[in-house]
This record gives sequence, structure tokens and C-alpha cells, in this order.
Amino acid sequence: ILQSDGYSVYESYIKKHPGVIWLNCWVHARREFFDALASSPREAGQALELNLKRAVESGRLSQAVGRLGVVQSAPCTARCASGLSEHPGTSTSCENPLPPTALFRLIGKLYTYERKLNAKHEAKRAVRWPPGSCSPDAQTRAAYERECHVKRQRFRQRKFPKILQQLHDLATSWAVTVFPKSPLGQATKYGLNHWRQLAAVTKHDVARLDNNSVENAVRPCTLGRKNWLFIGHPDAGQRNAILYSLLASCQRHKVNPFDYLRDVLTRLPGMTNRDDLTVLIPSRWAATQKVKSV
Repeated sequence: ILQSDGYSVYESYIKKHPGVIWLNCWVHARREFFDALASSPREAGQALELNLKRAVESGRLSQAVGRLGVVQSAPCTARCASGLSEHPGTSTSCENPLPPTALFRLIGKLYTYERKLNAKHEAKRAVRWPPGSCSPDAQTRAAYERECHVKRQRFRQRKFPKILQQLHDLATSWAVTVFPKSPLGQATKYGLNHWRQLAAVTKHDVARLDNNSVENAVRPCTLGRKNWLFIGHPDAGQRNAILYSLLASCQRHKVNPFDYLRDVLTRLPGMTNRDDLTVLIPSRWAATQKVKSV
């Protein structure tokens, strides 16, 4: 599984590697709409007013969006959504300001469900393996994670489809109303063009709703890559990529990089390809250090 934003390079990679499943990031999709509303709130508000009014009249949004507290009167909704807190023709502020659009509230609902499920799984882990207790063996841990993944997929397939349908209805209605070249039109195009990859999260339990953790992990490399643009040779670039991966993994598993590299580089000269080198990856190395300390 490859989860990313909608960058065209990833699409080209998927076409060349049919065995890889491409999922998109909900944070990137949301950001497109957020930026569009920030750059042209008046246009976005007018589009939202027209489309919510049509959707409410047709009954498409009366149930799911209504339960989320999004649908008031169409002018009020659009006015609040565009960032203009006062009602048209009055000096009265909305008592319950809405998020920029109904779309944000619906995406937020996906994340609320996901956070609740994650908290539930973490609580169960704490009961099974309290802090300070011996870590489970790899097979036991893997079995438990598989159980969590199965429950996650069932949960998503039960809770997500209605919300995803509402999101798709909103985006589809905007697509035929706003100017295609406008910020909101571009955001809508992005969401609909990558809808299959966004909605596929219900089918793949190992995937998250976004790839924020990866983005955060590569940020130091991204910020500094101009300084290291001229690496000298492709082989040097490969070695640097390996080192970056190891150090990022150390950070993720709360391993001191200096201690790790000193120990691994001391042991490697005495090892061969027949030895189990997987014990040297940061996650397993950290586990062996805990055992030694006990």
C-alpha cells in the first residue's frame, strides 16, 4: 500500500507497479478546500449557500448532515461558512458558528471515529501489557495487531460509508456550480479526481486516514535537502537515504541514535550475510537493550 497526496509522480509509479494499492491522504484533501475558502471566502460562501439549499430541498443532506448540526437556513449556513459571522441584514452574530463548510464537519466526523477506536485499542493494550511488564513476543504482538486491524476494518465499513456519501454529494454539487478554475473549483476537482483513493481507506485496515506521520518524519530531510542537493554520486545518495531511514526509525522508537550507531557499527564487522541482521534494525535493537537492562 502506498499512501500519499495526489502528486502525479505517485500516479505514474502506480501505473508501472500494478501490485501496489494507492491510497490518498485526507489531510491533503481537506487542506485544498481550506485554502480555497481562505483565499476566496465570498465566492465559497455563495457556492455553499446555493448548493446546500438545493441539497436540503432534494433531501440528500437532511439526514446525515442534519444530525451533525450543519443545516440551518441556507443563508445563515453560507454566511457562517464564508467566515462572515453576522447574519445578513442584521448585527446579530450566529449563536453557533459553523466550521468553514459542512465538508470540514464531515471529515472531522471520520477523525472522531478513528480517534475513539485508537483510544479503545490503546486501552486494551495497556490492560494486556501494563507499563513495566515484560514485552510480548513478536508472534503474540503480531496476532494482537491483526485482531485490531480486523476490528478497524469492520468499524470503518460500518461507520464511514454514509459520511463518505455525504462528502461526495457535496463535492459533486459544487463541481457543477463553481468556476472550474476558481480555488474552490480546483479543490473540488482534486477531491473528485482522487475520490476512489480517498474512499478506499474503508477497505484497508492497515492504512491511516492520512500520512501525517510520514510527512513529519521526512520533514527534517525536506527542509535540508537544498543544502545536500549535490550529493556527489548516486551511490552516495543511496547510502544517505539508508542512514536517514535508520535515524528516523531511531527517533520513532525513542532510541538514542549515537548509542545505536556505535553499537551496530561495532558489531557489523564481525557479522556475515548468514547472520540474522534484522536484530540490528532500531525496533528490534531497542527490544534487546531492554532485555539486557533487566
